[in-house]
Amino acid sequence: MTVRQAYQDTIRLLREGQVEEPDSQAHWLFSHFFGLSRPQRALHASDLLSDEKLRLLRQAITRRIAGEPLQYILGEWTFMDIPLKVGPGVLIPRDDTEVCVRSCIERLQSAGLVPGRILDLCAGSGAIALAMADRYPEAEVTALEAMPEAFAYLRQNCSAFPAVRPTAGDLFTDFRLFPESYFDVILSNPPYVASKELSSLPREVQQEPAAALDGGEDGLRFYRAIVSCWLPRLRPGGVLSLEIGEDQAEAVMSLLAHAGADSPLLHRDLSGLPRCVTAQRPQASASATGLSRNSTDMTI
Repeated sequence: MTVRQAYQDTIRLLREGQVEEPDSQAHWLFSHFFGLSRPQRALHASDLLSDEKLRLLRQAITRRIAGEPLQYILGEWTFMDIPLKVGPGVLIPRDDTEVCVRSCIERLQSAGLVPGRILDLCAGSGAIALAMADRYPEAEVTALEAMPEAFAYLRQNCSAFPAVRPTAGDLFTDFRLFPESYFDVILSNPPYVASKELSSLPREVQQEPAAALDGGEDGLRFYRAIVSCWLPRLRPGGVLSLEIGEDQAEAVMSLLAHAGADSPLLHRDLSGLPRCVTAQRPQASASATGLSRNSTDMTI
């Protein structure tokens, strides 16, 4: 079977298997298994594929039709140009989470702050931690993750970033490991799906670890813990950035306001949906922040 025939056959099988965006999915499979980009696929359209390569492709197609996420089949995915190892047991990095990272960076820049200590809570694959380490290479980054399966991927992904420290820990109890006013920045993409809604998620999402999705009865369990236990771990003037579900903006901003957080701001994704909330811990004085400053104006 030629490359062209195999590609057309892959699209047909995926479409018949009711896989969304079969053309795009076929592209990723061919890129991964055969190293063929779109131009290369056209250039080598008449080349014959070996029986072994076809066997691997058909296995992948079968797994995909059965509902296994494409990212697990590929074994890796890219987040903000950083390649990450992923697989069963770890949440798949998504483009939506870029809003959490970029909004945090924008808020730091607006305040003229350069962070020295950064914390990623519920780090999973390490997507947020590594993106921040890539942006702030001089910073010390801690990536906290409770699930052993996810932690294995986190440790592997952090190996290329010596400044990132993968830390096995529980968000609900291990805040005690760090003194108050220790971090300059805290970011998190916590579990935020209400427990009753888990069964209604797309079948591919249901293949991901429930512990990385389940936010408790109302989806806010982790936010309450972050605000009550981790906000005090921010230095005065430090920035908190939280990814949220599209219907959680009001509730999360209310939690932050009641905790005394400074100027909670809502950030939307490219579709205009609420995706992230940032805030700062009120600062006592400029000298108390411990942050590098490029300006004397510390407000947003």
